[in-house]
Amino acid sequence: MVVPNSTLSVNNIPCYRVKVSAELSGAVDAIFSVNDSWESCIDTNSLLPCKISQLKQENKYRKADYTLFDRVQEKAFITDTTNPAAPEYKNYPITPDIEDMLSSFFLLRNVQFEKMKVNDTTTIDVFMDDRCYNLRIKLLGEEKIKVNSKKQKAYVISTYVAGVESDEQVKGWISADERRIPLRVKFRLPVISAELELKEYKSN
Repeated sequence: MVVPNSTLSVNNIPCYRVKVSAELSGAVDAIFSVNDSWESCIDTNSLLPCKISQLKQENKYRKADYTLFDRVQEKAFITDTTNPAAPEYKNYPITPDIEDMLSSFFLLRNVQFEKMKVNDTTTIDVFMDDRCYNLRIKLLGEEKIKVNSKKQKAYVISTYVAGVESDEQVKGWISADERRIPLRVKFRLPVISAELELKEYKSN
């Protein structure tokens, strides 16, 4: 994940940029190839997303599109450019404060967990995969965990979609300081489970 110092304009709105890339390496990459990237453009004033782009390359699967959020019409306009010769256009209704999957990550880092009690929840509306999701964040408590040979105090949270029985689809540990750095993430999906741990971070 990279957040460049520079901004850009989307429909005359100055925006921060958040870039994320994901790929497999080592022996796993020889079996299943992944090279995905996303970029979210976030309004510097409201901190709500104006646009998100994605490019997915997973084995033979390809997907490329971008979404523009129109908060006056309360619609998300998607342009699918997977086939550049024949782009497809769709639009979907959204809530006024809708987030995308990247902007919601930064919104999550601004949650005042220190003022919450264990099992308290907060809610974020997220647009993802052509749908609006009511994402609920539950505070499970605090833990000291070892990351890069150092013990750090962390807030432990779980995220779940309203109406889905499992309340630990994604479990995360966020540093309990002013930086709110994501330290560890575990997730369980129907076809895969994984654990991610922070190895390095730096400021530009």
